[in-house]
Amino acid sequence: MARCSFTLPEETIRKMSALGDRYDEITKAVLKEGVTPLYDTAKANLSASIKNGTGDLLKSLCTTKPFQDKNNDWNIKVGCAGVDRKGVSNAMKAAILENGKSNQPAKPWLKPSVSKAKKACINKIQEALDIEVSKL
Repeated sequence: MARCSFTLPEETIRKMSALGDRYDEITKAVLKEGVTPLYDTAKANLSASIKNGTGDLLKSLCTTKPFQDKNNDWNIKVGCAGVDRKGVSNAMKAAILENGKSNQPAKPWLKPSVSKAKKACINKIQEALDIEVSKL
């Protein structure tokens, strides 16, 4: 899975810290909602990078469940998981497509997706958080 990170505005972080004992539950819901612009953009870019626009690699694009890392920071990932019908890792194929190799030029699809979807993800997270906070 590829890595990208967004730093949320201070106001959003303050709202999240005010959630008290429901922090973990609401954070998971907000991250699931907030990752959708990145997923949609990545899927469109990956489809455009693949010759026929379909196949095992495109089908393998997914998001993980929200999780906490060793620093207790919440994360969610978008990437290609599993193997294709020939047993080749989809993550490896996605990395080769993104970075290229000696006999294959790079066709970046994930980095442009991150750049394009960053503001939309942050806005979606803020909207989802506002909705969750208003429910309290």
